[in-house]
Amino acid sequence: MDDIIKNIGTILATASTIAYITGYLVLRSRAHVLGTDPVFTLVDEAYVFSGVRFLFITLIVLLISSPIIFGIRWGVLSLLNYIPTKLNNTIQWGVLLIVGIASLMTFKIFSVNSILLQQNLNTPGSLIKEAIMGEQPIISLLLTFSLVILATLCVLWLKERLVSKDLFVWVLCTVVFIQIFMLPIYHGGLFADRKVRVLAACPESIKGLMSPVGIIDHTSAHYTLLGCDSSSNRQIATIKQEDINGIPIKKIVSLNKFIKDDLPSGDRAKKKGTYDYMKTNEKQKLSVSQEKSAEPDDSSCKGFFKTLVEYLHVTFEAIGSLGDSVVDKGQLWQVEIDSSGTPSKPRQIDAFRNLSWPVAGTDNSTFYALQQGQIIRIGKDSKIEIINCKYRWVKLLGVAKDGSILGFIHDETEIRSAIMSKSGNVQVSSLPLSNEEQKWTSRLLQENRSYAGGRNLIIERSERGGRGFDIIMESNGKFFNVSDCGDDRCGQASLSPDFKLLLFIKQPRN
Repeated sequence: MDDIIKNIGTILATASTIAYITGYLVLRSRAHVLGTDPVFTLVDEAYVFSGVRFLFITLIVLLISSPIIFGIRWGVLSLLNYIPTKLNNTIQWGVLLIVGIASLMTFKIFSVNSILLQQNLNTPGSLIKEAIMGEQPIISLLLTFSLVILATLCVLWLKERLVSKDLFVWVLCTVVFIQIFMLPIYHGGLFADRKVRVLAACPESIKGLMSPVGIIDHTSAHYTLLGCDSSSNRQIATIKQEDINGIPIKKIVSLNKFIKDDLPSGDRAKKKGTYDYMKTNEKQKLSVSQEKSAEPDDSSCKGFFKTLVEYLHVTFEAIGSLGDSVVDKGQLWQVEIDSSGTPSKPRQIDAFRNLSWPVAGTDNSTFYALQQGQIIRIGKDSKIEIINCKYRWVKLLGVAKDGSILGFIHDETEIRSAIMSKSGNVQVSSLPLSNEEQKWTSRLLQENRSYAGGRNLIIERSERGGRGFDIIMESNGKFFNVSDCGDDRCGQASLSPDFKLLLFIKQPRN
Protein backbone atom coordinates (compact mmCIF):
# COMPACT_ATOMS: atom_id res chain seq x y z
CA MET A 1 0.00 0.00 0.00
CA ASP A 2 2.84 2.39 0.86
CA ASP A 3 4.45 1.72 -2.51
CA ILE A 4 1.20 2.57 -4.29
CA ILE A 5 0.89 5.86 -2.41
CA LYS A 6 4.52 6.70 -3.18
CA ASN A 7 4.01 5.92 -6.85
CA ILE A 8 0.89 8.09 -7.00
CA GLY A 9 2.76 10.91 -5.27
CA THR A 10 5.64 10.61 -7.71
CA ILE A 11 3.28 10.67 -10.69
CA LEU A 12 1.43 13.74 -9.38
CA ALA A 13 4.66 15.57 -8.61
CA THR A 14 6.02 14.80 -12.08
CA ALA A 15 2.78 15.88 -13.76
CA SER A 16 2.73 19.14 -11.76
CA THR A 17 6.34 19.87 -12.70
CA ILE A 18 5.66 19.25 -16.39
CA ALA A 19 2.53 21.43 -16.25
CA TYR A 20 4.47 24.19 -14.48
CA ILE A 21 7.32 24.22 -17.02
CA THR A 22 5.09 24.04 -20.08
CA GLY A 23 2.73 26.65 -18.63
CA TYR A 24 5.62 29.03 -18.06
CA LEU A 25 6.71 28.61 -21.69
CA VAL A 26 3.13 29.15 -22.88
CA LEU A 27 2.71 32.44 -20.99
CA ARG A 28 6.19 33.66 -21.92
CA SER A 29 5.54 32.95 -25.59
CA ARG A 30 2.20 34.75 -25.46
CA ALA A 31 3.76 37.80 -23.81
CA HIS A 32 6.60 37.83 -26.36
CA VAL A 33 4.49 37.73 -29.51
CA LEU A 34 1.89 40.20 -28.23
CA GLY A 35 4.37 42.54 -26.56
CA THR A 36 2.64 42.59 -23.17
CA ASP A 37 5.63 41.30 -21.18
CA PRO A 38 4.05 41.47 -17.70
CA VAL A 39 6.11 41.16 -14.55
CA PHE A 40 6.41 37.39 -14.18
CA THR A 41 7.05 35.82 -10.81
CA LEU A 42 8.91 32.61 -10.13
CA VAL A 43 5.93 30.91 -8.51
CA ASP A 44 2.46 31.47 -9.93
CA GLU A 45 -0.50 29.09 -10.11
CA ALA A 46 -1.27 30.51 -13.55
CA TYR A 47 1.68 28.51 -14.92
CA VAL A 48 0.12 25.24 -13.79
CA PHE A 49 -3.33 26.11 -15.19
CA SER A 50 -1.84 27.14 -18.54
CA GLY A 51 0.30 24.01 -18.61
CA VAL A 52 -2.64 21.72 -17.88
CA ARG A 53 -4.63 23.45 -20.63
CA PHE A 54 -1.74 22.99 -23.07
CA LEU A 55 -1.32 19.31 -22.18
CA PHE A 56 -5.05 18.70 -22.48
CA ILE A 57 -5.24 20.31 -25.94
CA THR A 58 -2.11 18.44 -27.04
CA LEU A 59 -3.66 15.13 -25.98
CA ILE A 60 -6.80 15.93 -27.97
CA VAL A 61 -4.71 16.77 -31.05
CA LEU A 62 -2.71 13.58 -30.53
CA LEU A 63 -5.90 11.53 -30.27
CA ILE A 64 -7.33 13.00 -33.47
CA SER A 65 -4.00 12.57 -35.27
CA SER A 66 -3.39 8.99 -34.12
CA PRO A 67 -4.77 7.37 -37.32
CA ILE A 68 -2.44 9.55 -39.42
CA ILE A 69 0.53 8.82 -37.14
CA PHE A 70 0.04 5.07 -37.16
CA GLY A 71 -0.66 5.11 -40.88
CA ILE A 72 2.61 6.91 -41.61
CA ARG A 73 4.51 4.62 -39.24
CA TRP A 74 3.05 1.51 -40.84
CA GLY A 75 3.87 2.85 -44.32
CA VAL A 76 7.48 3.68 -43.39
CA LEU A 77 8.07 0.28 -41.76
CA SER A 78 6.61 -1.45 -44.81
CA LEU A 79 8.78 0.62 -47.13
CA LEU A 80 11.93 -0.34 -45.21
CA ASN A 81 11.46 -3.94 -46.31
CA TYR A 82 12.08 -2.89 -49.92
CA ILE A 83 15.12 -0.68 -49.25
CA PRO A 84 18.58 -2.28 -49.45
CA THR A 85 20.38 -2.47 -46.10
CA LYS A 86 23.34 -0.47 -47.44
CA LEU A 87 21.08 2.48 -48.32
CA ASN A 88 19.01 2.31 -45.15
CA ASN A 89 21.41 4.32 -42.99
CA THR A 90 22.00 6.93 -45.71
CA ILE A 91 18.29 7.45 -46.27
CA GLN A 92 17.65 7.82 -42.54
CA TRP A 93 20.37 10.47 -42.30
CA GLY A 94 18.76 12.29 -45.21
CA VAL A 95 15.33 12.17 -43.61
CA LEU A 96 16.82 13.33 -40.29
CA LEU A 97 18.44 16.28 -42.07
CA ILE A 98 15.10 17.30 -43.58
CA VAL A 99 13.33 16.91 -40.22
CA GLY A 100 16.08 18.92 -38.51
CA ILE A 101 15.75 21.76 -41.01
CA ALA A 102 11.97 21.74 -40.57
CA SER A 103 12.43 21.87 -36.79
CA LEU A 104 14.78 24.85 -37.08
CA MET A 105 12.23 26.61 -39.29
CA THR A 106 9.79 26.58 -36.39
CA PHE A 107 12.05 29.21 -34.77
CA LYS A 108 10.31 31.65 -37.11
CA ILE A 109 7.83 32.39 -34.35
CA PHE A 110 10.59 34.05 -32.30
CA SER A 111 10.86 36.74 -34.98
CA VAL A 112 7.28 37.83 -34.25
CA ASN A 113 7.18 40.14 -31.24
CA SER A 114 5.22 43.13 -29.93
CA ILE A 115 2.57 42.55 -32.57
CA LEU A 116 0.01 44.67 -30.71
CA LEU A 117 2.16 47.77 -31.07
CA GLN A 118 2.44 47.41 -34.84
CA GLN A 119 0.13 50.15 -36.07
CA ASN A 120 -0.54 48.59 -39.51
CA LEU A 121 -1.71 45.28 -38.15
CA ASN A 122 -4.67 45.10 -40.50
CA THR A 123 -2.51 45.28 -43.62
CA PRO A 124 -1.50 42.03 -45.37
CA GLY A 125 1.37 40.36 -43.56
CA SER A 126 2.94 37.00 -42.95
CA LEU A 127 0.67 34.05 -42.37
CA ILE A 128 2.07 33.41 -38.92
CA LYS A 129 1.20 36.95 -37.80
CA GLU A 130 -2.33 36.53 -39.10
CA ALA A 131 -2.56 33.17 -37.34
CA ILE A 132 -1.42 34.72 -34.05
CA MET A 133 -4.14 37.37 -34.29
CA GLY A 134 -6.79 34.77 -35.06
CA GLU A 135 -7.31 35.89 -38.65
CA GLN A 136 -6.13 32.54 -40.06
CA PRO A 137 -7.50 29.79 -37.78
CA ILE A 138 -6.80 27.17 -40.46
CA ILE A 139 -3.10 28.06 -40.39
CA SER A 140 -3.07 27.80 -36.59
CA LEU A 141 -4.64 24.35 -36.69
CA LEU A 142 -2.35 23.12 -39.47
CA LEU A 143 0.76 24.29 -37.61
CA THR A 144 -0.39 22.69 -34.37
CA PHE A 145 -1.30 19.35 -35.93
CA SER A 146 1.89 19.30 -38.01
CA LEU A 147 4.11 19.95 -34.99
CA VAL A 148 2.38 17.31 -32.85
CA ILE A 149 2.44 14.69 -35.62
CA LEU A 150 6.10 15.37 -36.47
CA ALA A 151 7.18 15.29 -32.81
CA THR A 152 5.28 12.05 -32.16
CA LEU A 153 6.77 10.33 -35.22
CA CYS A 154 10.27 11.41 -34.17
CA VAL A 155 9.70 10.06 -30.65
CA LEU A 156 8.61 6.71 -32.11
CA TRP A 157 11.63 6.82 -34.43
CA LEU A 158 13.92 7.49 -31.48
CA LYS A 159 12.37 4.59 -29.58
CA GLU A 160 13.28 2.24 -32.45
CA ARG A 161 16.92 3.48 -32.60
CA LEU A 162 17.72 3.77 -28.87
CA VAL A 163 19.42 0.38 -28.79
CA SER A 164 22.36 1.58 -30.91
CA LYS A 165 23.24 4.81 -29.03
CA ASP A 166 25.40 6.09 -31.86
CA LEU A 167 25.82 9.61 -33.28
CA PHE A 168 22.56 9.30 -35.17
CA VAL A 169 20.65 8.72 -31.93
CA TRP A 170 22.22 11.79 -30.27
CA VAL A 171 21.31 14.00 -33.22
CA LEU A 172 17.79 12.58 -33.26
CA CYS A 173 17.51 13.22 -29.49
CA THR A 174 18.44 16.85 -30.09
CA VAL A 175 15.82 17.21 -32.82
CA VAL A 176 13.15 15.61 -30.60
CA PHE A 177 14.06 17.95 -27.74
CA ILE A 178 13.69 20.99 -30.02
CA GLN A 179 10.31 19.77 -31.26
CA ILE A 180 8.95 19.12 -27.76
CA PHE A 181 10.30 22.48 -26.57
CA MET A 182 8.56 24.31 -29.43
CA LEU A 183 5.14 22.76 -28.79
CA PRO A 184 4.23 25.01 -25.80
CA ILE A 185 5.91 27.96 -27.53
CA TYR A 186 3.56 27.65 -30.50
CA HIS A 187 0.58 26.99 -28.28
CA GLY A 188 1.29 30.21 -26.37
CA GLY A 189 1.63 32.16 -29.59
CA LEU A 190 -1.39 30.68 -31.36
CA PHE A 191 -3.93 29.52 -28.81
CA ALA A 192 -3.25 31.08 -25.40
CA ASP A 193 -5.96 33.32 -23.95
CA ARG A 194 -7.04 35.82 -26.61
CA LYS A 195 -9.98 37.35 -24.75
CA VAL A 196 -10.07 41.08 -23.99
CA ARG A 197 -12.11 42.41 -21.09
CA VAL A 198 -13.20 45.86 -22.22
CA LEU A 199 -13.50 48.42 -19.42
CA ALA A 200 -16.39 50.86 -19.26
CA ALA A 201 -14.01 53.76 -18.58
CA CYS A 202 -10.31 54.52 -18.71
CA PRO A 203 -8.57 54.25 -15.30
CA GLU A 204 -7.33 57.52 -13.84
CA SER A 205 -3.77 56.28 -13.46
CA ILE A 206 -3.42 55.75 -17.21
CA LYS A 207 -1.85 58.72 -18.94
CA GLY A 208 -2.33 59.32 -22.65
CA LEU A 209 -4.87 56.57 -23.40
CA MET A 210 -8.48 57.12 -24.33
CA SER A 211 -11.48 54.82 -24.12
CA PRO A 212 -12.00 52.10 -25.03
CA VAL A 213 -9.28 50.23 -23.16
CA GLY A 214 -9.18 46.50 -22.54
CA ILE A 215 -7.42 44.10 -20.18
CA ILE A 216 -5.20 41.83 -22.29
CA ASP A 217 -2.99 40.29 -19.61
CA HIS A 218 -2.58 40.16 -15.86
CA THR A 219 -0.46 38.87 -13.02
CA SER A 220 -1.27 38.48 -9.34
CA ALA A 221 -0.71 42.22 -8.78
CA HIS A 222 -0.95 43.99 -12.15
CA TYR A 223 -3.17 44.35 -15.19
CA THR A 224 -1.90 45.03 -18.71
CA LEU A 225 -4.18 47.29 -20.76
CA LEU A 226 -4.37 47.97 -24.48
CA GLY A 227 -5.74 51.22 -25.88
CA CYS A 228 -5.08 54.12 -28.22
CA ASP A 229 -3.74 57.61 -27.65
CA SER A 230 -5.15 60.81 -29.15
CA SER A 231 -3.41 60.03 -32.45
CA SER A 232 -5.03 56.57 -32.71
CA ASN A 233 -1.71 54.84 -32.03
CA ARG A 234 -1.96 51.64 -30.02
CA GLN A 235 -0.21 51.65 -26.65
CA ILE A 236 0.18 49.16 -23.82
CA ALA A 237 0.14 50.15 -20.16
CA THR A 238 0.59 48.19 -16.93
CA ILE A 239 -1.26 49.28 -13.79
CA LYS A 240 -1.87 47.92 -10.32
CA GLN A 241 -5.02 45.91 -9.78
CA GLU A 242 -6.48 48.39 -7.31
CA ASP A 243 -6.34 51.13 -9.96
CA ILE A 244 -9.32 49.64 -11.81
CA ASN A 245 -11.47 49.14 -8.72
CA GLY A 246 -15.01 50.27 -9.42
CA ILE A 247 -14.70 50.22 -13.21
CA PRO A 248 -17.11 47.65 -14.67
CA ILE A 249 -16.26 45.31 -17.51
CA LYS A 250 -18.82 46.02 -20.21
CA LYS A 251 -18.01 43.13 -22.54
CA ILE A 252 -15.55 40.36 -23.32
CA VAL A 253 -14.46 40.01 -26.95
CA SER A 254 -11.68 38.38 -28.91
CA LEU A 255 -8.42 40.28 -29.28
CA ASN A 256 -8.78 40.48 -33.05
CA LYS A 257 -12.34 41.82 -32.79
CA PHE A 258 -11.30 44.39 -30.17
CA ILE A 259 -8.54 45.75 -32.40
CA LYS A 260 -10.63 45.79 -35.57
CA ASP A 261 -14.00 46.94 -34.24
CA ASP A 262 -13.33 48.86 -31.03
CA LEU A 263 -9.94 50.50 -31.25
CA PRO A 264 -9.74 53.46 -33.65
CA SER A 265 -7.21 53.21 -36.46
CA GLY A 266 -5.72 56.13 -38.31
CA ASP A 267 -7.58 55.27 -41.51
CA ARG A 268 -10.86 54.79 -39.71
CA ALA A 269 -10.50 58.08 -37.89
CA LYS A 270 -10.03 59.93 -41.15
CA LYS A 271 -13.00 58.23 -42.76
CA LYS A 272 -15.48 58.65 -39.96
CA GLY A 273 -14.75 62.16 -38.82
CA THR A 274 -16.37 61.48 -35.46
CA TYR A 275 -13.15 60.09 -34.02
CA ASP A 276 -11.02 63.21 -34.13
CA TYR A 277 -8.79 62.42 -31.17
CA MET A 278 -6.39 65.22 -32.03
CA LYS A 279 -8.72 67.95 -30.84
CA THR A 280 -9.41 69.05 -27.28
CA ASN A 281 -13.07 69.92 -27.27
CA GLU A 282 -15.02 71.84 -24.66
CA LYS A 283 -17.25 69.84 -22.35
CA GLN A 284 -19.87 68.23 -24.52
CA LYS A 285 -23.54 68.88 -24.01
CA LEU A 286 -25.98 66.02 -23.64
CA SER A 287 -27.94 66.65 -26.81
CA VAL A 288 -27.11 63.71 -29.05
CA SER A 289 -29.99 61.32 -28.61
CA GLN A 290 -33.64 62.18 -27.87
CA GLU A 291 -36.24 59.58 -27.10
CA LYS A 292 -39.33 61.79 -27.47
CA SER A 293 -40.18 64.72 -29.65
CA ALA A 294 -41.00 66.97 -26.68
CA GLU A 295 -38.57 69.77 -25.97
CA PRO A 296 -36.15 68.99 -23.12
CA ASP A 297 -36.19 70.92 -19.87
CA ASP A 298 -33.61 73.62 -19.39
CA SER A 299 -31.60 71.58 -16.90
CA SER A 300 -31.28 68.73 -19.41
CA CYS A 301 -29.40 71.02 -21.75
CA LYS A 302 -26.74 71.69 -19.15
CA GLY A 303 -23.66 69.56 -19.03
CA PHE A 304 -24.10 66.28 -17.21
CA PHE A 305 -21.20 66.80 -14.83
CA LYS A 306 -22.11 70.45 -14.23
CA THR A 307 -25.60 69.36 -13.18
CA LEU A 308 -24.15 66.82 -10.78
CA VAL A 309 -22.01 69.42 -9.07
CA GLU A 310 -24.67 72.14 -8.95
CA TYR A 311 -27.74 70.15 -7.91
CA LEU A 312 -26.48 66.95 -6.29
CA HIS A 313 -23.29 68.35 -4.74
CA VAL A 314 -21.37 65.34 -6.04
CA THR A 315 -17.60 65.80 -6.15
CA PHE A 316 -15.03 63.85 -8.12
CA GLU A 317 -12.53 62.95 -5.44
CA ALA A 318 -10.82 59.60 -5.94
CA ILE A 319 -11.58 57.97 -2.59
CA GLY A 320 -11.12 54.38 -3.75
CA SER A 321 -13.56 51.53 -4.14
CA LEU A 322 -14.02 47.80 -3.84
CA GLY A 323 -14.38 47.29 -7.57
CA ASP A 324 -17.72 46.04 -8.84
CA SER A 325 -20.68 46.60 -6.54
CA VAL A 326 -20.77 44.24 -3.56
CA VAL A 327 -24.56 44.10 -4.02
CA ASP A 328 -26.40 42.86 -7.08
CA LYS A 329 -29.96 43.70 -6.06
CA GLY A 330 -31.97 43.55 -2.89
CA GLN A 331 -34.08 45.40 -0.32
CA LEU A 332 -34.45 49.18 -0.16
CA TRP A 333 -33.45 50.81 3.13
CA GLN A 334 -33.31 54.43 4.28
CA VAL A 335 -31.48 56.35 6.99
CA GLU A 336 -32.50 59.82 8.14
CA ILE A 337 -29.73 62.28 8.99
CA ASP A 338 -30.24 65.17 11.42
CA SER A 339 -28.78 68.67 11.18
CA SER A 340 -25.66 67.66 13.09
CA GLY A 341 -24.92 64.91 10.56
CA THR A 342 -25.82 62.05 12.90
CA PRO A 343 -27.69 59.17 11.21
CA SER A 344 -30.75 57.42 12.61
CA LYS A 345 -31.29 53.68 12.66
CA PRO A 346 -31.84 52.17 9.19
CA ARG A 347 -35.43 51.39 8.20
CA GLN A 348 -36.62 49.13 5.41
CA ILE A 349 -38.96 50.62 2.81
CA ASP A 350 -41.73 48.12 2.14
CA ALA A 351 -40.84 44.59 0.99
CA PHE A 352 -38.94 45.20 -2.24
CA ARG A 353 -36.35 42.53 -3.01
CA ASN A 354 -34.97 43.19 -6.49
CA LEU A 355 -34.01 46.87 -6.59
CA SER A 356 -30.64 48.50 -7.23
CA TRP A 357 -28.97 51.94 -7.21
CA PRO A 358 -31.70 53.92 -5.37
CA VAL A 359 -31.82 57.74 -5.28
CA ALA A 360 -34.13 60.16 -3.49
CA GLY A 361 -36.52 62.53 -5.27
CA THR A 362 -36.64 66.26 -4.67
CA ASP A 363 -39.12 65.91 -1.78
CA ASN A 364 -37.28 63.04 -0.03
CA SER A 365 -40.53 61.06 -0.04
CA THR A 366 -40.39 59.80 -3.61
CA PHE A 367 -37.66 57.36 -4.52
CA TYR A 368 -36.23 56.09 -7.79
CA ALA A 369 -34.39 52.81 -8.31
CA LEU A 370 -33.50 50.31 -11.01
CA GLN A 371 -35.39 47.08 -11.58
CA GLN A 372 -33.97 44.86 -14.31
CA GLY A 373 -32.47 47.84 -16.13
CA GLN A 374 -35.60 50.01 -15.98
CA ILE A 375 -36.26 53.03 -13.74
CA ILE A 376 -39.13 52.72 -11.27
CA ARG A 377 -40.70 55.45 -9.17
CA ILE A 378 -41.74 54.59 -5.61
CA GLY A 379 -44.37 56.95 -4.21
CA LYS A 380 -45.28 57.83 -0.63
CA ASP A 381 -47.69 54.90 -0.45
CA SER A 382 -44.98 52.53 -1.80
CA LYS A 383 -46.81 52.33 -5.10
CA ILE A 384 -44.47 51.42 -7.97
CA GLU A 385 -44.58 53.12 -11.35
CA ILE A 386 -42.34 51.90 -14.18
CA ILE A 387 -40.86 54.72 -16.27
CA ASN A 388 -40.71 53.43 -19.81
CA CYS A 389 -37.41 53.97 -21.58
CA LYS A 390 -35.76 52.31 -24.56
CA TYR A 391 -32.37 52.35 -22.83
CA ARG A 392 -31.10 49.89 -20.26
CA TRP A 393 -29.94 51.84 -17.21
CA VAL A 394 -26.96 50.53 -15.25
CA LYS A 395 -26.68 53.10 -12.45
CA LEU A 396 -28.59 56.09 -11.04
CA LEU A 397 -26.73 59.04 -9.52
CA GLY A 398 -29.49 61.37 -8.36
CA VAL A 399 -32.46 63.60 -9.13
CA ALA A 400 -32.00 67.29 -9.98
CA LYS A 401 -34.20 70.08 -8.62
CA ASP A 402 -36.40 70.05 -11.70
CA GLY A 403 -37.00 66.30 -11.42
CA SER A 404 -34.46 65.19 -14.03
CA ILE A 405 -32.86 61.82 -13.32
CA LEU A 406 -29.11 61.49 -13.85
CA GLY A 407 -27.35 58.19 -14.37
CA PHE A 408 -25.63 55.84 -16.79
CA ILE A 409 -27.16 53.79 -19.58
CA HIS A 410 -25.83 50.92 -21.66
CA ASP A 411 -25.99 52.01 -25.28
CA GLU A 412 -25.00 49.12 -27.55
CA THR A 413 -21.36 48.56 -26.53
CA GLU A 414 -20.81 51.71 -24.47
CA ILE A 415 -21.73 52.83 -20.96
CA ARG A 416 -22.70 56.50 -21.32
CA SER A 417 -23.99 59.21 -19.02
CA ALA A 418 -27.60 60.26 -19.55
CA ILE A 419 -30.29 62.61 -18.27
CA MET A 420 -34.00 61.78 -18.26
CA SER A 421 -36.12 64.91 -17.95
CA LYS A 422 -39.35 65.03 -16.00
CA SER A 423 -41.26 64.88 -19.27
CA GLY A 424 -39.53 61.60 -20.19
CA ASN A 425 -37.05 62.93 -22.71
CA VAL A 426 -33.68 61.14 -22.55
CA GLN A 427 -30.46 62.78 -23.62
CA VAL A 428 -27.25 60.75 -23.89
CA SER A 429 -23.70 62.05 -23.81
CA SER A 430 -21.85 62.27 -27.09
CA LEU A 431 -18.55 60.54 -27.78
CA PRO A 432 -15.63 60.71 -27.46
CA LEU A 433 -15.27 62.18 -23.98
CA SER A 434 -12.41 64.43 -23.01
CA ASN A 435 -9.71 63.08 -20.69
CA GLU A 436 -11.21 64.98 -17.76
CA GLU A 437 -14.69 63.63 -18.43
CA GLN A 438 -13.32 60.10 -18.68
CA LYS A 439 -11.78 60.49 -15.23
CA TRP A 440 -15.04 61.79 -13.81
CA THR A 441 -16.98 58.94 -15.38
CA SER A 442 -14.54 56.43 -13.92
CA ARG A 443 -15.03 57.86 -10.43
CA LEU A 444 -18.80 58.00 -10.73
CA LEU A 445 -18.94 54.33 -11.70
CA GLN A 446 -17.22 53.38 -8.46
CA GLU A 447 -19.11 51.96 -5.51
CA ASN A 448 -17.96 54.70 -3.15
CA ARG A 449 -19.27 58.25 -3.48
CA SER A 450 -17.97 61.66 -2.54
CA TYR A 451 -20.13 64.72 -1.82
CA ALA A 452 -19.53 68.36 -1.03
CA GLY A 453 -18.66 69.36 2.52
CA GLY A 454 -16.32 66.44 3.10
CA ARG A 455 -19.12 63.87 3.04
CA ASN A 456 -18.12 60.43 1.80
CA LEU A 457 -19.92 57.10 1.50
CA ILE A 458 -17.47 54.20 1.76
CA ILE A 459 -18.15 50.47 1.48
CA GLU A 460 -16.13 48.31 3.87
CA ARG A 461 -16.15 44.83 5.33
CA SER A 462 -18.75 44.59 8.06
CA GLU A 463 -17.71 45.36 11.61
CA ARG A 464 -20.08 42.71 12.95
CA GLY A 465 -19.81 39.24 11.47
CA GLY A 466 -17.10 39.92 8.94
CA ARG A 467 -18.73 38.18 5.99
CA GLY A 468 -20.89 41.07 4.82
CA PHE A 469 -20.35 44.70 3.88
CA ASP A 470 -21.27 47.92 5.68
CA ILE A 471 -21.78 51.50 4.54
CA ILE A 472 -19.56 53.97 6.36
CA MET A 473 -20.59 57.63 6.17
CA GLU A 474 -17.98 60.29 6.80
CA SER A 475 -19.49 63.61 7.90
CA ASN A 476 -17.89 66.55 9.70
CA GLY A 477 -14.77 64.49 10.27
CA LYS A 478 -16.74 61.73 11.99
CA PHE A 479 -17.40 58.20 10.76
CA PHE A 480 -20.75 56.42 11.16
CA ASN A 481 -21.71 52.86 10.33
CA VAL A 482 -25.13 53.65 8.90
CA SER A 483 -26.08 50.10 7.87
CA ASP A 484 -24.70 47.64 10.47
CA CYS A 485 -25.40 44.73 8.12
CA GLY A 486 -23.41 42.01 9.88
CA ASP A 487 -23.14 39.06 7.49
CA ASP A 488 -25.48 40.63 4.93
CA ARG A 489 -24.26 42.71 2.00
CA CYS A 490 -25.06 46.42 1.95
CA GLY A 491 -24.04 48.89 -0.73
CA GLN A 492 -25.13 51.18 -3.58
CA ALA A 493 -25.65 54.04 -1.13
CA SER A 494 -26.62 57.60 -2.10
CA LEU A 495 -27.39 60.86 -0.31
CA SER A 496 -30.26 63.18 -1.12
CA PRO A 497 -29.25 66.66 -2.37
CA ASP A 498 -30.08 68.19 1.04
CA PHE A 499 -28.04 65.46 2.83
CA LYS A 500 -31.00 64.63 5.09
CA LEU A 501 -31.64 61.16 3.71
CA LEU A 502 -29.47 58.19 2.81
CA LEU A 503 -30.69 55.28 0.72
CA PHE A 504 -28.98 51.92 0.25
CA ILE A 505 -29.57 48.36 -0.91
CA LYS A 506 -29.35 45.40 1.43
CA GLN A 507 -28.87 41.89 0.07
CA PRO A 508 -29.49 39.33 2.83
CA ARG A 509 -27.17 36.35 2.90
CA ASN A 510 -30.04 33.91 3.46
